[in-house]
Amino acid sequence: MTDTGQRWDPERYARTARFVADYGAPVLQRLDPQPGERILDVGCGDGALTIEIERAGASVVGVDASDEQIGAAKALGLDARGRPRSRVHPAAARSRRSSAVPPNASGASMNGK
Repeated sequence: MTDTGQRWDPERYARTARFVADYGAPVLQRLDPQPGERILDVGCGDGALTIEIERAGASVVGVDASDEQIGAAKALGLDARGRPRSRVHPAAARSRRSSAVPPNASGASMNGK
């Protein structure tokens, strides 16, 4: 992942873009997280939806490309992780065998739900 120089301000995001997490509420309802489930929240941002998954009893890890947003999620006590710092040449990445993750799989359950 290359550094685009783009920075996210979690406080500004909470003030001006909270509607993004609000739009995710129906997805969270459909996900119906249960105690004992393990869920990976890709693109967790500041953790607004991630914390709701945790409150439902599921074990959740949030990941995001923004260090600032990860900091905000960690401030909520969440297990939130940023992007790896190593760089992989695109040709090397294509040659690696890996399982596919569908686009926009944020909140996809690892239990097949």
